[in-house]
Amino acid sequence: DALISMRDIEPLGDRAGGNPLYLVELHRADLDSGPQEDLPDRLEDILAARIDRLPRPDRTVLRVGAVLGDRFDRELLASTLGDDMPYPASRAADRLSGYLIADGTDLVFEHGLVREVAYGLLPYSRRRDLHKRAADVLSKLPGRPDDDRLSLIAHHRDLAGERLLAWEALRRAGDRAARKFAHHEAASLYERAIENARRVDTVPAGELADVAERLGDSAEVSADFALAQHGYRLARKLVAPDDERQVDLLRKEGMVREKEGRYEAALRWLRRGLGDIRDIDHTGGAVEHLLALRAEFEVSYAGVRFRQGKLRNCVRWCESAIEDAERADARKTLAHALYLIEGALTDLGDDRATEYEARSLAIDRELDDHLGMGHALLNIGDNAVHRGELDRAVDLYEQA
Repeated sequence: DALISMRDIEPLGDRAGGNPLYLVELHRADLDSGPQEDLPDRLEDILAARIDRLPRPDRTVLRVGAVLGDRFDRELLASTLGDDMPYPASRAADRLSGYLIADGTDLVFEHGLVREVAYGLLPYSRRRDLHKRAADVLSKLPGRPDDDRLSLIAHHRDLAGERLLAWEALRRAGDRAARKFAHHEAASLYERAIENARRVDTVPAGELADVAERLGDSAEVSADFALAQHGYRLARKLVAPDDERQVDLLRKEGMVREKEGRYEAALRWLRRGLGDIRDIDHTGGAVEHLLALRAEFEVSYAGVRFRQGKLRNCVRWCESAIEDAERADARKTLAHALYLIEGALTDLGDDRATEYEARSLAIDRELDDHLGMGHALLNIGDNAVHRGELDRAVDLYEQA
């Protein structure tokens, strides 16, 4: 592009308002179209006009590339266009200089706004068709889809309006993201999966409830508490009233309120769940299961009381949780209760804390629970500091 003359730079700068992309596009439009007073005011309109002036083959490639994303593979571009590809994909960056940049086998939009404008110039029906083509191409590639490819397939199925295929792909992508602890991404994928499922009548309520609960779990971990409540509320609506899952969903509702600092609301949800547990039929072989469920509520209740500074009450709830968890052999809940009672007793200055100090860590190691191990080691390290055992504390913190 030609350099901007000193005569032109001041009026161009005034119109650009400090936006460097706007300044560049104003200059390009000025060179192409003549006097500045005839140029559009909005940057998007300037970009749209420049794209419309491209030769038809280049417009086609740019708009299809916009469907594929900010960055896309040249072969995916060629396969998506198929017989409509006007020239070899390897020439796209040269022909569309100023719009696309070559980066290895990928093409990258020079600026995200360029892609947005090019995408917006496509008719809605054409967009959906291209998203479907892209999803089909990606689905037919050999081998099991990796996480990135699965996310792309899910994205394109969603925007193609293929509701059932989108539901399945988004759910699978959400599960993979959750397993990688990418919970913010997982929550977004689960939310989109649910939106697609609710537009059709063929997804079983139980499957939808499962994904709604996973949405709540991932949103809670990523501190999106409003979305977590939405997920749990939807799951409770879909689960049968007499299903025991209703009870655990009450506990999760309580835990979201605890994370929000709404402790009394959290305790109300937990008391409601404990009441429902008492109403469940305790006959048959379900006693251990119910004890484990009650222990989870008891340790959750203890955690809220700890945060309220009600340490003696916290200890009593922990003792109940420990008794029930031991009877039910609920090891993870037992480790949590031991960790919590040790912290409460330490804060109370009660020497019994040392009885519990190593027990939760031993169970966490047995379960290979790295998060639990980290918490337990931090607690033990803090206690070592209070006793003046600084070298031991450093070692424990390093292990944590």
